[in-house]
Amino acid sequence: MMSLSTLYRKYTPIQVRSWISELREAGGRRQAWKAVQRGEYESTYPAECAYMRNRGEISTFPYAWSERYQCSQIETAYDEKEALPYAWVYVDGKKRKLFFPEKWGAAFIRKYLNTILQEQDEQSPHFYFHASEVDGCLLCDIGAAEGYISLSVIDYVKEAVLFECDPIWKRPLEATFRDYGDKVRIINQYVSDGTSENTTSLDTFLSEKETEKVPIVIKADVEGSELRVLQGAKEVLMHPDTKVFICAYHHEKDQEELTGFLEKQGFQVSTSDSRLFYRFPGDAGYSFRAGVLRAQK
Repeated sequence: MMSLSTLYRKYTPIQVRSWISELREAGGRRQAWKAVQRGEYESTYPAECAYMRNRGEISTFPYAWSERYQCSQIETAYDEKEALPYAWVYVDGKKRKLFFPEKWGAAFIRKYLNTILQEQDEQSPHFYFHASEVDGCLLCDIGAAEGYISLSVIDYVKEAVLFECDPIWKRPLEATFRDYGDKVRIINQYVSDGTSENTTSLDTFLSEKETEKVPIVIKADVEGSELRVLQGAKEVLMHPDTKVFICAYHHEKDQEELTGFLEKQGFQVSTSDSRLFYRFPGDAGYSFRAGVLRAQK
């Protein structure tokens, strides 16, 4: 059974979700700003609080490096052949096209992509991995969205399987990875702890033969359903070469629950020293959270 967050993600267009999120967050952001001013987080995160007070507002990435990223620096254009808009991104010093949904305007693309680029700064708590960490692996990119993560390491991985259930990304993903042939598979299904018409698990999708011939890397960002992804990958997680890079900030207990599950499977789990200042819809309030858990045996 799909969670409410999964249903919301499936049936609500991303632009509408973004607008709703901004409306919902206005009051929460004001309360969080007042808490920062009162010094409620000061004892644990003094540098991050000082940064936000100096800027006069709260920030998801309360660090000076985040200021390097500006929407105005992003180049966008329209590809007549694909009939889709795209933005130029730099991968290993090379310019590559990253495609977006047909109806997205340039301003929204720049705002969206700027956040993705911030998230994947090497100093960011949301940063997944260096190319060397996935070299020669089969990358399972779960919650691939626009596909930037896979594109950033496509020349290093043996194969990339992009799981993205939102139909809005089907054509953009196909356009972005058109030149990579059999090296990329795009799967329009949910990944969870069971199987149905629209849902699969990693244990079901990846045959035993496939997991034995190449190391597996699991990257997952699925709006708070990350634990279910892991529960449906117990066979994959048994392999000694499997690595996991998984979001742990959508709910306040995600880090604790995901860490506990992975440790029981024999993984060593770590996070970056930096933190997100974040609240997921439905949470009581903002808090400093680990962005991505990194796990290997």
